[in-house]
Amino acid sequence: MKTTWETASAPTSVMSETTKKKLSDIIVPYNSFDVTNNMLRDFCKEGKASAVRFLLLKGCNPGTKKRPRSAPLLVAIQGASERHNKCVRELIKYDVDVNVRKKGSRNPALHLAIENAGSDSYVKLIWLLVNAGANLDSLDSNGDTALTKLFSGEDSWPLERHRLEALALLLQGGVQVNYQAPGTGNTPLHLAVRRKDKWAVAMLLYQGADVNAKNYAGSTPLQVTANQFRGDLSPDHAQVLDLLLQADASIDEPAGALRRTALHNAVASNTAYAVRLLLQYGADPKLVDNEGRDAMQLAIQ
Repeated sequence: MKTTWETASAPTSVMSETTKKKLSDIIVPYNSFDVTNNMLRDFCKEGKASAVRFLLLKGCNPGTKKRPRSAPLLVAIQGASERHNKCVRELIKYDVDVNVRKKGSRNPALHLAIENAGSDSYVKLIWLLVNAGANLDSLDSNGDTALTKLFSGEDSWPLERHRLEALALLLQGGVQVNYQAPGTGNTPLHLAVRRKDKWAVAMLLYQGADVNAKNYAGSTPLQVTANQFRGDLSPDHAQVLDLLLQADASIDEPAGALRRTALHNAVASNTAYAVRLLLQYGADPKLVDNEGRDAMQLAIQ
């Protein structure tokens, strides 16, 4: 099996005769022609890596920090294919600024890559940008980092495989794991728990995510998962609960208007497995909620 580097560094495709003809018809210096005609941008958009490499060799500006130019990299990223990844690789070789932002939205290049649909090229593109020095903690126009962007949306399902692999790359790159999203104050761990994603939860905890971080509603990740109790737990939900408890989650922390603990929620929702596990980890059955009821009283109501 090829490594990410071997695949991402595969030779560029052979230049077509049509492209050769198009380039040979230019009678002024290529870098001057590109300034007025955006030829490098157009070839990046088309995913023609051999032409991109040729123009860069001829002195065309990829978009460096000293000579800002966003279009070539951003259109290559949004192409979202293997051939577009090769264009990104060529731009990186010539010191393209991988932290460039899209005009208008001001979203960073890495965020645009994360927004792409899943494909064989998805993880390789994230790897290229991370390895080239993309700022993993830059904020987009919504205040999201690349990490919280991975979990964005209302979807309650675990991350797809390509996003889970991207999560691993961001964590290996040293992304801030306890950043709180604006508006909600949710950390990536809150978001992973909401999705009942046992793999994402395990990875975040391993990298030092704060198991007792509170969002702006005052809820910890344990309370988020307890609010999802609805009778029998799915295997993934049960694993998420166990992971949080193993990480020393504050088991008796109350939350919500009723100031209920995770055990209160487990009993009230008739989630027997959670009741047993919480008691096993030391949950206090005598604590009362705002209505003065303890776990036993909630069980018989």
